[in-house]
Amino acid sequence: MCLGYATISACVLAIACLWSIELAVIAVQRVINKGVGKSNAAIWAAPQSELLSVCIDMERLFHDLLPQVLFATTIVPLFAMEDVIINGSEADGFSLSIIPAIIVGLIPVCEFSDAVLQGRNSLQSAVYFGPWLEEPVSTQRHMLCFAFASFSRRGFVSGPLVKAFCRRTLGKVLIQWFKFLQALLNIQNHKTGRI
Repeated sequence: MCLGYATISACVLAIACLWSIELAVIAVQRVINKGVGKSNAAIWAAPQSELLSVCIDMERLFHDLLPQVLFATTIVPLFAMEDVIINGSEADGFSLSIIPAIIVGLIPVCEFSDAVLQGRNSLQSAVYFGPWLEEPVSTQRHMLCFAFASFSRRGFVSGPLVKAFCRRTLGKVLIQWFKFLQALLNIQNHKTGRI
């Protein structure tokens, strides 16, 4: 039981760190997008490069930790749900309290990747609608580099088993989670004779 609480505490700490990084990345990306869309895109090249570097560093930092977060937010609640299904009202409080971890723990991680992708898509729009004709050739080259950088798929939250934690990944995890839960319910109903 103590190991379960330690795992959950570590996941909560990791998610809190991820959220603070996410909020900073989103705010900086919005400022860069506005600046690129107005004029003189060259001055925004260094901040965009640093922002991408921070995202890549964040990806490296959380790369090895995210399988544990995924385990603690999907597998542990799944076994807790199994305990609740099999034991019913005799299940312990930990099993009942850990079941919502899949929602509380996995959604913030997936939101980060989606927010980074949305920020980069906004950068594409800002570059596309930017002042191409009014800018000198060197600034136009920077704007072209911004367009290429917005297609980067680096800096997302990923792990050894998952390419990117995003809503699509969350949907796949939830589908598999509910399939397993349905199989457990079918087994329990078959044991009790309720088919």
